[in-house]
Amino acid sequence: MKEKEGIRFGRISIINHWVNAIIFLSVLGLGFFLDYIGDGRAMRGPWMEAHKAGGVLLLILALWRVSWRFYNGFPKDVAPMPSWQKMSAKLVHWMLLFAIIAMPVSGILLSLYSERGINVFGLFTIAPQAENALISGLASLVHESLAYLVSGALLLHVGAVLKHHLIDKDETLKRMLNSKFVSYTPFHEARQQQENQVQPKIHVVAANSEPKPTAPKVPVTAIAQLSAKTVPTAKKAPTPRPKEKAI
Repeated sequence: MKEKEGIRFGRISIINHWVNAIIFLSVLGLGFFLDYIGDGRAMRGPWMEAHKAGGVLLLILALWRVSWRFYNGFPKDVAPMPSWQKMSAKLVHWMLLFAIIAMPVSGILLSLYSERGINVFGLFTIAPQAENALISGLASLVHESLAYLVSGALLLHVGAVLKHHLIDKDETLKRMLNSKFVSYTPFHEARQQQENQVQPKIHVVAANSEPKPTAPKVPVTAIAQLSAKTVPTAKKAPTPRPKEKAI
């Protein structure tokens, strides 16, 4: 059953999310660090090689993750939200999925078409290409612009998750932390379960039906008192005396 039919993430989606998040944040942080330390080649060289190799690894995993998400879709919301929040959440999600592919692709193109190859952790090497100022220039613009845009999107994403967990107190964060929260319940059934837990049960009575009259209940003590009382009996008629005969 696909995840879009329920309200939970599967185990594979949870692993994809956290592995990609750790690598993406590491590569992004390393990129800002390289901007901070300046142009010293002796210091930048090893860190730049790690940054580029991490980008290649991120691209491989990101292609798998995005393909898996397209196949499964997004689960339903675990709690009702205003329409503007739903649209914002979808926009941020798709922007992050786009960024984990576009940023490594632009970085790889920037390096290769600047005549600099990429050594991927000693496993294999991507050979440099002939210098192309147009491609490298566009790649540099995309790479640097996305770095700042995706940083803002990440702040919104983390802030929204904390809001759901600390203020709304729903399972938005829990379903991405532990696979035991995975429950492929159809959305309409899950929503009905939530409503049953919150709303009291209301018994509907038809308009044309009238309640049946019930006899008033008499307390047992009252029955005992009535039985103890003497019930008055009818007076007996006097017995007629026999008439005396004349002598």
